[in-house]
Amino acid sequence: MKTNYTIAEIRNPQRTKHNSDGKTKYSLWNIALEAIRSRFTAERNYVAALIFDCHTLFSWPASFEEIIPSFMNTRPVDTNYIGIDFEGNTCWIAANVGIGAMLHEVGHAFGCSHQRSGAMRRDYIRLSRSFSVIEPSGPPALNGKECAWHRLDLLRFRAHPCFALPADLTVNKNGFMK
Repeated sequence: MKTNYTIAEIRNPQRTKHNSDGKTKYSLWNIALEAIRSRFTAERNYVAALIFDCHTLFSWPASFEEIIPSFMNTRPVDTNYIGIDFEGNTCWIAANVGIGAMLHEVGHAFGCSHQRSGAMRRDYIRLSRSFSVIEPSGPPALNGKECAWHRLDLLRFRAHPCFALPADLTVNKNGFMK
């Protein structure tokens, strides 16, 4: 879906939630909501929206075949123009951070809060370890295991209707199994 905002309006640093001085810190959420609202009219919808001018999208694999090359891409990123938070400045780190942050936000949509470990605690910066047995050298933040979901999040997903198969028994809003 398309927005009526210009690229300059979307890229305005005042809009990013990571800008401590931002005057409109959460307005990108509103821009996405305006663009999709007419398509999703049910009482409750689960929608993940990407702004294609997103700061790490350039590093994401475009197909299944590009997963490993994306997570092995050591080309430097000019962080004057592209924000990768504080984890590093290479394309493979941008892919970890961008894809992982998207998964983190989807976790919030499913009701997950921040945890002591897992994707809801920024463990997603090691996402590439879930796809490859080797990785380029990286910053100390990458010390540790591969990315995973916290056990409490996994339990939440198991009971969530979005993850149910048609034959599964689920709990509806009144607490009844169907």
